Amino acid sequence: MRLREAEIKLQTLEGRSLKDIAEKFSLSIYSPKGAIRKGWIDDTVETYIAGSKQNKVDKDFEDTELRLIQLSINSKNKSLSVKSYLPVSVVTEEEVLKRTFMKSDLYKKINSMLIGFYIQDNKNKTAATFLGSKTFTLSGKLLKIIKDDYNLLRKFVKNEGLKKVTSSSSNPCKFFTMKSKDLKGKPRRVFSINSKDVFDHILSFSNFEYKKVQKIALELH
Repeated sequence: MRLREAEIKLQTLEGRSLKDIAEKFSLSIYSPKGAIRKGWIDDTVETYIAGSKQNKVDKDFEDTELRLIQLSINSKNKSLSVKSYLPVSVVTEEEVLKRTFMKSDLYKKINSMLIGFYIQDNKNKTAATFLGSKTFTLSGKLLKIIKDDYNLLRKFVKNEGLKKVTSSSSNPCKFFTMKSKDLKGKPRRVFSINSKDVFDHILSFSNFEYKKVQKIALELH
């Protein structure tokens, strides 16, 4: 499936209850033990795009990456914000030393994204509504910032090793927060974008888009 096809499909999901969609496709919201499954929203949106549970799409389309972002609305000033950080790509020491930025998994994952955003009730986690979607293409100033961050990481890892990379500011990345995700004793790090930067640089709503999404969110919550 290609970007435009998936984008058109997502546009028809705007303003709809994700719980209703999950039930329509007979998708399980709850785990066998009765707890709400962590990935039920992702499964629901991916299945909706595919048109059936059997044909559920992978997040990696032919020419883009699907990303779902949860928004929240401030109860006092009614402003929108991103709920949490966005994980982009996992990297090992071998990979970061071997691959230049343009050949990295990070570039592949962030270069083109189809972003869906939704709002979820804080108390009732099954009450989630799809608010809209937009496309993102890495370019301009942000491309340089991210490329520079990757090169900073390569230089640091060459001298100090990936194990010394922490999530603290500027160690060594300036834009990304490097979350730890070690596997079987081997260091791995996740390129993650903090919530404010996701809102400002990835979603980057125009005034018209912001007011439209805000209006839908306020009508529902």
